[in-house]
Amino acid sequence: MKQKLKQWVTHNLLLKIIALILAILTWLVFYSSEDPIVQESFNVPVEIEHLDEFKSQGHYIAIDGNEDLDNLEVRVYLSARSSVIEKLRARDVESFLRAYVDVYELQDSSVERLMLHYEFTDVLVENKCKFYDLKNTSYLEVKLDESATKEIEVRYEITGSPEEGYLYIKDDENIQISPEFITLTGPSNQLSEIAYGKVVIRVEGATANVNKKGDIVLYDANDNVITYSRDVIRVPISEASVFVPIYMTKTVALQTYLEGSVPEGYEYGKDVALSVAKIDIYGPESALNKISSIPLPTVDMSSLTSNYKQTYNLHDVLKGLYSHGEVKLTEDSEEEVTMTFTVGRQETKTLQADTSSITIYGKKNGWNVAFTSDKLPIELVGLKDNLREFDLSGLKMSIRLKDEDYTAGKHVIEVSVSGLGNVSLKNEKLTVEVEITAAS
Repeated sequence: MKQKLKQWVTHNLLLKIIALILAILTWLVFYSSEDPIVQESFNVPVEIEHLDEFKSQGHYIAIDGNEDLDNLEVRVYLSARSSVIEKLRARDVESFLRAYVDVYELQDSSVERLMLHYEFTDVLVENKCKFYDLKNTSYLEVKLDESATKEIEVRYEITGSPEEGYLYIKDDENIQISPEFITLTGPSNQLSEIAYGKVVIRVEGATANVNKKGDIVLYDANDNVITYSRDVIRVPISEASVFVPIYMTKTVALQTYLEGSVPEGYEYGKDVALSVAKIDIYGPESALNKISSIPLPTVDMSSLTSNYKQTYNLHDVLKGLYSHGEVKLTEDSEEEVTMTFTVGRQETKTLQADTSSITIYGKKNGWNVAFTSDKLPIELVGLKDNLREFDLSGLKMSIRLKDEDYTAGKHVIEVSVSGLGNVSLKNEKLTVEVEITAAS
């Protein structure tokens, strides 16, 4: 039996070997056509070794212009059978492949290159795949910077408008922001671009003081917003608090006060005039609710012998009335007011009024009342111009008869006078004579 097996194996051995080789080659050709070798690329996260130790020494690093090193990736190319590539596509790339750089490889230079290292983390994958075309992904450009600190001002911007009847003052010294300054830590070249921080506070529809917090946004010297990574530029406080006083507004009249009398022989024209009748003020609501008018300084007339003219600074008037400065003029209100009135030498003028224009009150049935004269002399005193312009048609005169007046005969009755305007009676009393008789 053994002899026959040996004879079968050795018989035509060369032909049998050739047939085996042809069979293997045929299988390889068929297999390669069904599962060819292909190339595929994978995005692999780049690990940065010793980064924390590097930063602790006061260094900052940007790789390929990217400071957000948590999301650094590189494209890696592999070649393998298509069946292998299909399986790798369905897997997390970090389960079989790793890419990393080591910052300790950096030399003392402002710009360096870091070599990329690649390795398979799965032995079975390593046996079936090869790297290819790594020449374009062998190095990463690196920029270094040193750590620095910088103190910047925190500013505020107020937007919106309070409710009608209320306002805020743009440059109000009572607006408060906290903190006023913050100290930043980060790469010196980036800190040099930061000029200030700003918080935006909205006061739309406010009727009371506003106290709000807002995010601190960084700006350059040209008022452009600076975007930054908090891992690179460290801001100790991300918010600032702003207190904005909201004031009530009110329109009030100006009030004049005169005391004393002009010297003897002079006349006051009773024509006080103000260049501004009303002003707009603002302040705490509790203060403005108590204000109905603003009094101007009292004028002492006892020494005046000529026309009066005086200009008052309304800011000073308000400061004198409200020493704590809680009530002020609004921006669009007049800042000055001028008071004028006439004072001149007193003159006298006598006019003849018709007694028929005198109204009689208290008439009784059975009695007749008649004036003893058709004319009533009226002595007026005042300024020359006022006397010249005085018109008797505007004068209203009346008498009132009492029970005791009803006796037959002539009686002197006091006349009530109105409508004198800017002139006055020379005598304190004006009287007229009437005759009362019983009706026949």
